[in-house]
Amino acid sequence: MGLPLAWLARGALVGDLGPEPVDTIQRWTGLPALTFLWLSLAVTPVRRRSGVNALIRLRRPLGLAAYAYAVLHLCSYLVFDQELSVAAIAEDIVEHPWVLMGFAAF
Repeated sequence: MGLPLAWLARGALVGDLGPEPVDTIQRWTGLPALTFLWLSLAVTPVRRRSGVNALIRLRRPLGLAAYAYAVLHLCSYLVFDQELSVAAIAEDIVEHPWVLMGFAAF
């Protein structure tokens, strides 16, 4: 569950996050957040169809991993992308409505 985070840490330590490191960080925190969220939501239907009740034990760790990556994604947006500027965040919300959807989803 920590593989994307380990990849980001390695990239940050050796300076290998590409030409746009903020974009790389946001993609490598946002995509795992969505993936872990989908997996945690899929546990119950898969468990019901397969009859393997032990799968229920995976739901909480997957959900916590999704939350952890979502927090990292939000923090990378606020700190690295917008530099904690409320005016820049408001301007970005007006320019890109999906930012508001991200805040609402969080």
